[in-house]
Amino acid sequence: MYSRVKALIDEGETSEIGFKSANGGFPGSFWESYSAFANTNGGTIVLGVAEKNGRLFFDGLTEETATQYKKNFWDCAHNRGKISACLPRESDVKMAQIDNSYILICYIPRASYEIRPVYIGSNPFGNTYRRNHEGIIAARMQR
Repeated sequence: MYSRVKALIDEGETSEIGFKSANGGFPGSFWESYSAFANTNGGTIVLGVAEKNGRLFFDGLTEETATQYKKNFWDCAHNRGKISACLPRESDVKMAQIDNSYILICYIPRASYEIRPVYIGSNPFGNTYRRNHEGIIAARMQR
């Protein structure tokens, strides 16, 4: 696990890897990334890693905090009022300790054609995202 995490961090943010600081709480922007990965090729969101001046740093999350974020993730992922589809399996969400910091690694698979679009809340209009080489963008939905 340690080598996989180090490889993710060494690679940096890409179209299939996103890092989120979680120092101030579970980030609300997590769900935009979830939607974006689900609506494109899937990807991995790593909570507990901040980017500053093009470099990645650990937030220094405790095991207790990372455990709480994992519970928060599953509570929200199974809540249709928060996200339209729960795609990950239990094995897709893992905690890891790197040095003295914990992180939460969430693999979000690509949603099948029948499930897309995956969106935040109960209305897909204005709440659907996708990811490209430039990052996360709001997807335009037609009524």
